[in-house]
Amino acid sequence: MEALSYYQNGDYSQAITGFSNLVIEDPSNELADNSQYWLAECYYSTKNYKRSILEFEKVFTFPGTDKDDDSQLKLALSFQSLGNLVKAREEYQRMVDYFPSSEYFSRAKESLKQLSLE
Repeated sequence: MEALSYYQNGDYSQAITGFSNLVIEDPSNELADNSQYWLAECYYSTKNYKRSILEFEKVFTFPGTDKDDDSQLKLALSFQSLGNLVKAREEYQRMVDYFPSSEYFSRAKESLKQLSLE
């Protein structure tokens, strides 16, 4: 996928265009959920955390996506980057509650512990 190459090369505006086009033009495409996730990653990578939150939340609208735990973690990280620690805690807690077998589970638990100390 060309958009992913743009992302990997740091050309986020081209990547955003490519990922957006796929999601908008063919939302039932088997790559649409991944495209939505990478679209959100583009905004996260450019520190546009408010927009990344909106885009990561859309990943959950795709049934059976394999990017749900990734998106959940990035939601928490986005809120934390914005300084909204209450929402960050909520999102980390949601990660722990809903994705106990995720590779990101311990990271979320550790982040929850750290935020509780602040």
